[in-house]
Amino acid sequence: MQFKTIVLFSCLATVAMATTTTKLRMMDHTGLTGEQRAALDELMKRVLPKIKEDWVKDELYVLKFLRAKNFNVDDAELYFIGHLFWREDNKMSAILTEDFSDLKKDFPYKFDGHDKQGRPLLIMDFGSWDLDGAAERGQIDRVLRYYDRMLDEAEHKLLDLQHQGKNVTQFVWFLNQDNKASVSLAAARAYWHSATVYEKQHPGSGARMVLINSPSLFSSAMSAIRPLLSQDTNDIFDNYADEKEWKPILLDWADPDQLSPSYGGTGVKAKFWPVRFMETRINPGLGPGQNFSGPNTNPIPSKRILLNRKILIFKKNSTKNISCNHTYIIKKWRLKKILLV
Repeated sequence: MQFKTIVLFSCLATVAMATTTTKLRMMDHTGLTGEQRAALDELMKRVLPKIKEDWVKDELYVLKFLRAKNFNVDDAELYFIGHLFWREDNKMSAILTEDFSDLKKDFPYKFDGHDKQGRPLLIMDFGSWDLDGAAERGQIDRVLRYYDRMLDEAEHKLLDLQHQGKNVTQFVWFLNQDNKASVSLAAARAYWHSATVYEKQHPGSGARMVLINSPSLFSSAMSAIRPLLSQDTNDIFDNYADEKEWKPILLDWADPDQLSPSYGGTGVKAKFWPVRFMETRINPGLGPGQNFSGPNTNPIPSKRILLNRKILIFKKNSTKNISCNHTYIIKKWRLKKILLV
């Protein structure tokens, strides 16, 4: 038991140290100095011919590796080439198309909502991740690959937001341990894998990592390790056992309507989402100012109806006349009327 505890503590230290990469701030990518811009251009020139996946060619993706090496182009080139080898060796180009449906129930995570700066929230119910059970079933390798998929999905989320013109370069990571932790070798292996993959393959992608409802074993380990960690790591990584401690932290990062009650939020999303919608396709010839009343015949369950290729949302059995020069959309899970132009 003592050996297992030591192994666990070592892995926990590695998990925390994985967050020592330089933090990316919202303005980092729009405020590069001339020297930094030149370094990025040089790195792109060197590595671009070696990149096989189109989305990996995005300079904001490559920039993280350059920043992790303090804009030393030679070091960043070696680092990034190693990353490309890792992606190829692990067949990462196809990982988002792989079927992990058998794991989603027992190893839950989701990208749900955003923080106050628009960064996506990665919500991970880590207390439900039965790593020991996965090891007993011979699934641990698959679970670790599932974790790799999660982080790749996070990278795609960031790039999608960037391509929409949003200055978002990081995600925020909240994990609920539900007062559970394992000291098994399977769990230790998972902690090690989680730390090394994040640190080496996704440097600086996380703006904040907060574990809530941490068991006493985990909290004691982190209390002992924290003095050994850098200030940057302590700024990014936190774990809390008591809701009175972690709830204000989470609400400082995200509005209550972006978090479920188990993460200190209000659960507004579930409360204000209409229970059932109907779908109808309106005659394209219906012009602005012309009305219709309620759903038409043969409706089908849906979350929206289409109105002149605009989205119109209304509750089932609504009797209110809706003009074609208006549409109803969900904004933070509340119905709001927006004038069409």
